[in-house]
Amino acid sequence: MKPSLVYSLLLLFFLPAPSNRLVASVKIRPSQEDALLALKSAYSGFAGSTSWAKGADCSKWAGVTCGPVGNVLRLSLNSSGIKTPVAGIHSSLSGLSHLQTLNLANNALLGPLTTTLSKLTRLQHLDLSSNLFNKNPNYIWGLTQLTYLDISKTLVSGPLSPSIGALTNLEVLNVSNTYLAGAIPDEFSSLVKLRFAHFDKCFFTDLPAMFPEFDSSASNLTFSASVNLLADMPITFPASGSGVASMDLAGNRIASLPTEIVLMSDLTSLNLAGNGIVGQMSDYDWPILENIVGLFFGRNLLEGKVPVSISTLTKLKYFHFGANALKGSLPEELGNLSELLSLDLSSNADLGGYFPVSINDLPNLTRLVLSGDSFTGPLPQPFLGAVSSFVLDVRNNSFSGSPIIQGVCPADYPTRLKVELNCLDVLPDCETTQAQCS
Repeated sequence: MKPSLVYSLLLLFFLPAPSNRLVASVKIRPSQEDALLALKSAYSGFAGSTSWAKGADCSKWAGVTCGPVGNVLRLSLNSSGIKTPVAGIHSSLSGLSHLQTLNLANNALLGPLTTTLSKLTRLQHLDLSSNLFNKNPNYIWGLTQLTYLDISKTLVSGPLSPSIGALTNLEVLNVSNTYLAGAIPDEFSSLVKLRFAHFDKCFFTDLPAMFPEFDSSASNLTFSASVNLLADMPITFPASGSGVASMDLAGNRIASLPTEIVLMSDLTSLNLAGNGIVGQMSDYDWPILENIVGLFFGRNLLEGKVPVSISTLTKLKYFHFGANALKGSLPEELGNLSELLSLDLSSNADLGGYFPVSINDLPNLTRLVLSGDSFTGPLPQPFLGAVSSFVLDVRNNSFSGSPIIQGVCPADYPTRLKVELNCLDVLPDCETTQAQCS
């Protein structure tokens, strides 16, 4: 071995370890050990608590990870069966001032999120989800080093503070399934590193007026605020582009499709199902969504024909517009959607005519749902591939002719091939329930 290489290896060996490096065999610093033992007493009987013994190496303490000089850097007590008669955020936690990760998810901790949290200023990862914490989580917003925050499935309530804008390092935010209410504050636009933001199943009434202007080199945002109280709202996106890859606003009260959303060229998935949106399909410039993979608009009040321009969305895999008020026939050009996996246009009573033969040739189609429409002519004959994985539901139309689909009798796959209540031929070896046909 060359001398220079030996020297380099020895130098690496004797260099001091970074202060935040995680190591196993080290004693916990006395003051932090005392804090953990106080926590053990408060959270009596949780899984792994028997391993918490004074003087033991850090590696012996279940859920505890230390740095090279004995500072506790991670405390992971998720799903530990903690049952405590005292408030969930115990004051002894403030003695763990070097803590970078705190995971107390999926326990039965209760009470407000106290000032103890505000003292853990080095925290980068905080998961308090699936507990019984209540009141407003205001003491979290001063933890400016956070990159991950999850307080979902708790009882926290009240408005979301504008101070959330101080969490400029945040990459993941989840406040879903809580009692937070009111407007998502405009300071949300300061969270320029955010990659996942989940506000689902709360009581929010307004989106932020401005979305963050993301670094163009970073990945895009997945944003969801489904099942809230959102109504029509103005939204502004940065001039450089929205930076939002996925938006889920399903199950709200949005009556008109915001033009700004349909101009978001970065979008790959847009879910506005179950809002009651009114208007004509032709009112929107669909080709702008050149990167779109999924359009989910079921259970709205959209009217008119499916525009030919939809066929230009060549990356589209999911086109779901069931339970609207669409009418007329489908354009043959939909056969250009070679990536399409799932087409759902069910429960549009005035949508019908002959089903386009071109759709039969889509090579990737595995789900076709047209139940409750007014299609006529022979049954669709899509390329079934593995019939055991294909879903075809064309019940309650006016299809006629043979019930056989690509050589397969639907009765042989009753949960996947549903053709009842049409005007199909009755064959001895392939019978189906027929509609009242003239």
